[in-house]
Amino acid sequence: MHAPLRGEADASVTGKLLWHVLDDAQKDQMRVIGTTEEAPGFLLMAHPRVAPQDIEKIKKLLLDFHRVPGNETYFSTNGFEKFQPVDDKSMKRLDLYTQIFLKPAGP
Repeated sequence: MHAPLRGEADASVTGKLLWHVLDDAQKDQMRVIGTTEEAPGFLLMAHPRVAPQDIEKIKKLLLDFHRVPGNETYFSTNGFEKFQPVDDKSMKRLDLYTQIFLKPAGP
């Protein structure tokens, strides 16, 4: 995001967090030329060797994290609202972006 503002690039891709920290003068120098659908900010996954009961414990802690006093700083700092379960529909929408990682690496 800062490269175009410094004149080092013609375009940039960014997430919402960086866009929201720009001041109005910086935003006025930019032009939004496209957006994507909302998508999970990041995914937390477990290796198959992790016991199902441990996965459930971790999941419960994460889903309740926003209710714990003091944790609001985490969310206000990174622009997230709370951890949410990801449904199959959301995962399917991400397939478009993850298919490249399934292809063999090569020259």
